[in-house]
Amino acid sequence: MASLTPLQELAQANPPSPARLVALATCPDARIREAARTHSTMPPLLKHLLESAEGRPSSLTPEQLDWLSQQGPWAADVAARNIHTTDRALRYLVMTGHSRSVLRHQRTRGTEWLLALARSDLSLAQYLSQDSSVPRMLRWRATGVLASHAPSAPPTTPSEPDPSPTVESVRRKLRSREPDVTYTDEEWQLVQEHVALQRTAAHARQVPLHWLTWLDEQHPYGQARETLLERLERCPASDSTFRQLIDSPDWVIRAAIARNPGLHPERRRQLSQDPDWWVRACVAENPNATPGDLQRLMEHEDQEVIRELVAAHPHAPTELLVTLAHDGEPSVRLQVARNPGTPPEALEQLATDPRVSVRAAVAAHPLTSEHTWPRLIADEQPRVSTVARLRRPLSKPELLAAVASRKRLMKLAVLSHPTLPPEVLEALATDRHPQIRAQAALHHDLPAEARQALASDPAPDVRRLALIADPEAAAATLAQVSRHDVRVRQALSRHPRTPADLLEQLSDDTFEDVRLSVILNPSAPKGALQRRLPEQPLRPVIRRHPLYGEVRAALHDMEYHEAKHPETSPEALSALAGSDSLGVRRQVARHRATAEDTLMALSGDVEVEVRQALVKRRQLSERLQRQLALDSDPTIRLALTKREDLEVEAITVMLRLPDQPEDILISLLRHPAIQAGQVSSLAQHREVVVRGNAAAHPLLPVEAQHHLANDTNDFVLGKLLSNPNLNSTTLQRLADRGHAPLAIIKHPQVTTSMLETLAYDEGYARLLRTRQFVNRLPPRVRDWGPLQGWLRRQGERASQRAFGKMNVLVAIIQHERSSEQAVRFARRLRHPEIQKALHERKLRLKTEGAHA
Repeated sequence: MASLTPLQELAQANPPSPARLVALATCPDARIREAARTHSTMPPLLKHLLESAEGRPSSLTPEQLDWLSQQGPWAADVAARNIHTTDRALRYLVMTGHSRSVLRHQRTRGTEWLLALARSDLSLAQYLSQDSSVPRMLRWRATGVLASHAPSAPPTTPSEPDPSPTVESVRRKLRSREPDVTYTDEEWQLVQEHVALQRTAAHARQVPLHWLTWLDEQHPYGQARETLLERLERCPASDSTFRQLIDSPDWVIRAAIARNPGLHPERRRQLSQDPDWWVRACVAENPNATPGDLQRLMEHEDQEVIRELVAAHPHAPTELLVTLAHDGEPSVRLQVARNPGTPPEALEQLATDPRVSVRAAVAAHPLTSEHTWPRLIADEQPRVSTVARLRRPLSKPELLAAVASRKRLMKLAVLSHPTLPPEVLEALATDRHPQIRAQAALHHDLPAEARQALASDPAPDVRRLALIADPEAAAATLAQVSRHDVRVRQALSRHPRTPADLLEQLSDDTFEDVRLSVILNPSAPKGALQRRLPEQPLRPVIRRHPLYGEVRAALHDMEYHEAKHPETSPEALSALAGSDSLGVRRQVARHRATAEDTLMALSGDVEVEVRQALVKRRQLSERLQRQLALDSDPTIRLALTKREDLEVEAITVMLRLPDQPEDILISLLRHPAIQAGQVSSLAQHREVVVRGNAAAHPLLPVEAQHHLANDTNDFVLGKLLSNPNLNSTTLQRLADRGHAPLAIIKHPQVTTSMLETLAYDEGYARLLRTRQFVNRLPPRVRDWGPLQGWLRRQGERASQRAFGKMNVLVAIIQHERSSEQAVRFARRLRHPEIQKALHERKLRLKTEGAHA
């Protein structure tokens, strides 16, 4: 499989390791640096440092520059350019191949300064004299520095001894991924003696901390330091170990300890008062920092970074978040808007913030009150209004489209819905952002498999919430969990196994949502939820509750009876139209008191049954008819065509829709309200069935009849002949074409000339003229045998040609309007049926003559 590019690596669901993320954030490519710096797993402290290095390098402190000098090429270049970089960091940069950049930018510390350092550091002098990255003149002068010292044996690197079983066993042990690996003093001695083992030990995650400390001293700023800092920041360690390292003069060590979630509260309190503000900021990054720790950090604190980190911490006290919502720094207010524990009153304040990003975060916040939503929906910035609209009821396709977006706020807004399809929640449960996964873990519709996967999530908050929200969680586990995070209290207040005494404590919670959830909890006193069902304004809140499924049937039954009651007010019906019950919305659509605006809203209902109930109302305004005429479901439009009160405008709207089904158009042709012009337009439809039905319509104009008389389809022409108001001119055109002669003969408006046209045969007409000519000849010529034989044969041929029209010729002979000329042409067929028809005509004429 081809290796991923750095940008593809950053876009993967599995985040890169912290060391790899820092390496990408300090690489030469600006696009990769930006993507890594804005990655969801980038610690805010490092993000702030890298942003300062990118935009404000002059504000960097010497300690920060020391750290940058040990990172990627771009960070090393930033450190090489800065005048505040320490000599130690510059020496490190020179010995890692950046000598030219240091000499180019450090004007006050040039070649002479570097040579002075080399005179007191032979390893530096040897590097300067040999490495190709050093300018040639400087290499030559460094060689002189080495020569000025007393001759001594060149430093040698201890050679690697031949591999022995003991060395190999230690190497295998260091590379082992098994947990709880222990080491002996003899193995430690081997590591101290062999450089290769030291390099391997620097990467090992299970070696004792004092090994990593020693390796860091032996190989400064190497891999051992990275491993040490990662162990101090993430891995559990005894309090005695932290007590030994907490007074380290190295602020980076103290900062790593401050981030460790397993740090003893007393050690965390001690570091929250550290003189280095960076260390204090790391305390604010600790996921287990208590509200007291965060409150202590804010005492007389003027560092923007610390206020930002405190504002982002889910354990921040409510009153502190209310205060920070008025902070002068937009970045602090943004973190308050994103904090899952920000109370609704603070969010209402931030909903009018001048920064678009702050308002957008408020729009996605799960605790934003409903009366704040209209303001956010009407926001002039699409970034805000789009997120706010996702809080409204959405169809399944709309939910899936929002989840497919890469925008975190859109997904948070979707998670505010009380009910979600399993596939939507499964997608959100695997999102790359931990806050999305945490909110998904709280959702009561989350499938058991997805919640089980979140229980082993790399983010501690996600794991904790997934375990608490698990319906099978033990009551003892729920009682022992830390409750600083409001999301934890929300989960506890909703959990059916939460102990009664804990629910009693949570009933006094500062958050209304938690207190309400306690009352709605099935472990709370019976009937609490049912007592609130009659309160119509509270029903949207109940529908968002995780336990709403248990009262859904009762609420739907109550809403159904309200919607069915004849005295229900239009305002109440408008609220009931927002029910998630199909039966309730259908009943609202039927209610005689439902307001016009409510009916218009229901005409866009996603369920076709609701719109079907709407189209069956006793009365429908023209506005509603026009709206339903545009319905996407053809069954709705077909039902609309069955209404006796269908307005002409609604018919016009339906006729304008492209690809209208045939059954709808045919139903419109049968409606008494259709106009002649509308029938005429359907007479030109591309479908044969539609043209045929239009051809048979009594209102079909003469011009349309003439047009259809030229149609090539037999069905259309047959339907045209069945039109009771068919114009005689059109009928004559059909007769001239000889189409459907029997139908024309039987038409009530058929004329004698039409019958003559249908009976006429050009060949037989020539034969009749020839006979007339022969009859005028002298008897000797007229009775000439060959001539009479020829005339006889021509008559037989005419009879044979007419055999296929026998039924037509019989009908012409029998028709009362047939002239003698028409009968003469019809007699060309010599057949018993023709003779019979002639005999019947003769009897009929004789009878009519006798009566006359």
